[in-house]
Amino acid sequence: MRRSVRRSPAIAACFQKIECNFLDWDDLADLSSYDLVVNTTPSGAADLVAENLSNSVNGLLFDVLYKPWPTLLGRRWSDAGGKTLGGLELLLYQGIDQLNLVTNVEGKVIDQDLRIALTNVTT
Repeated sequence: MRRSVRRSPAIAACFQKIECNFLDWDDLADLSSYDLVVNTTPSGAADLVAENLSNSVNGLLFDVLYKPWPTLLGRRWSDAGGKTLGGLELLLYQGIDQLNLVTNVEGKVIDQDLRIALTNVTT
């Protein structure tokens, strides 16, 4: 769901090789038919979407928030049968790439230590 109609063409241009639908924020669409739903809204902004979510979803919800986790949308999505991926994974891999650039240490070595540290900080 897009919050800004003005930005839609620029975002759509990034996805030229895949089919990508942008839904208006005011349209509480049935998300159950989508393979991937990405939520990048601030905490609580997608609660109305969560409250109107179908009882059965099959796709993956990538909700970039990591605190609080799960979000209301993440909980409802999971309860409806869908898989969820939280923002902690995004934060983790951004950190791995940044540390790799600075230290030249391979990402696999950094992954476990960062995952433990992030889990301790966010729980």
